[in-house]
Amino acid sequence: MNGDAAREAAAKLFADAPHVLGQILNSESASPRHRIEAARELRTTANTGGERTGDTAERVVVHINLGGGNQTIIDSGPLKQNEARENLDADME
Repeated sequence: MNGDAAREAAAKLFADAPHVLGQILNSESASPRHRIEAARELRTTANTGGERTGDTAERVVVHINLGGGNQTIIDSGPLKQNEARENLDADME
């Protein structure tokens, strides 16, 4: 009732799309317009997620100092590469 079955069926069909588009792209009998459209769609499909970068994730760090050496740090995001290296160096000291 909520459309999950339709989404799952569409996802299964979408998995076959690159193969079908590849056949159209490589077919000498297909019109040039259809071959170009197949190439565009394949490029779009192949680049899905390519516009995302690892640096765009938000990160929140909450540092609570209760005094007397009691502190709590809550970090919600992944460490960036240079921060990971700094922490590794600090741990080795």
